[in-house]
Amino acid sequence: MSNLMRMRALKAFRSRLFRLEARGCFDAARAGTLMDEVASAAPVSPVTAFYLRYGPSPATGVVNLAPGFRLHAVTLVRSRRGRVVGQQTAWFAVRARRGAGVRVQPLSRPKIRLYLSHLRARRPGPLLLRFPRPARYWRLAWWLGASKANHSNMVVAAASRAALQRATAAVQTYPAACAALAPRGGAGRRLAWCLPISRSTVLTAELPIRVQGRRRYVPFDLTLAQALNDLGIANPASLLPKLRVWRRFRGHPAPLRFDRRSAAILAVPLMAGDEIRW
Repeated sequence: MSNLMRMRALKAFRSRLFRLEARGCFDAARAGTLMDEVASAAPVSPVTAFYLRYGPSPATGVVNLAPGFRLHAVTLVRSRRGRVVGQQTAWFAVRARRGAGVRVQPLSRPKIRLYLSHLRARRPGPLLLRFPRPARYWRLAWWLGASKANHSNMVVAAASRAALQRATAAVQTYPAACAALAPRGGAGRRLAWCLPISRSTVLTAELPIRVQGRRRYVPFDLTLAQALNDLGIANPASLLPKLRVWRRFRGHPAPLRFDRRSAAILAVPLMAGDEIRW
């Protein structure tokens, strides 16, 4: 099967799987497990495996939130005169809902870190990721504008994947449309909602991996090299002689074999559940 035919088959499989999830045949966590199992049923490229699990998210500027994800919110803290004096950090867990879809819950109270302890600051309000109960499917969208001046960061939610797709297309075309879909009041007959994120807040989707035997989270859509940079490794190529990487294959963690004389392994996109050691 050619690469093009394989990608078409994977896209058709994802669509059928999501339809079965919407009918209540299994929840979002099980749907993700099934996609993982199909991706590991036969050898496929890392890019193909990533597409099967998460879709074409990097190319579209959106990521579908799936069970196991974590949202990381960093908000600038300002003084009464508007000077940036610190940051407020909050985390949210993405969990499967019974039947289909996901729910997003805060993991703890927001934490504030001031750059200088003696500075007086205004505490920013908490980030409230709340949508009406029918909102089962969530997306984080970013960089929808043509330039930084038009940059928009938002969360879109809907009662169905079809409604989520339509709402996403609308706000990508016209980001100001997000305000008209704000989740105010009761759900009514609406099928989609949108929450614009303040320009003072950076909201990032993160994936769980294991690093040196410990559970860690890294931003979504990072290669192994980028993840190692994020973990504090300035020169990932220096780890090649002793680097070890595991990925689930047919339900069990399996080591990835690679040429230690080549940096090709560092370009592999990471997926939830991967493990790295050195």
